[in-house]
Amino acid sequence: MDLTVRLPRLFAEDHYERDLPTGELVSESKRFMTFRITDKETLDEWISDASFYSDVTGMDFEAMHSIARSARRCVEILRGVSAELAKEE
Repeated sequence: MDLTVRLPRLFAEDHYERDLPTGELVSESKRFMTFRITDKETLDEWISDASFYSDVTGMDFEAMHSIARSARRCVEILRGVSAELAKEE
């Protein structure tokens, strides 16, 4: 596996700064961060973390609204990538 994934910066930066498995940071801009992911475990960690943050139930909605929206978009992107990989196997 060797994927290059461009993700919304708000959630991606949060994930990256918490020292979770991210893969290699390839590039970053004001709105996006691009990572090279080379193993399924890292991809699964991204999906799990983004899924957790995308659900604001029980959280301070005002504080979490923006990051939850960014996380939801990451989930869409990452699940799409994961589905494409499954088709190739």
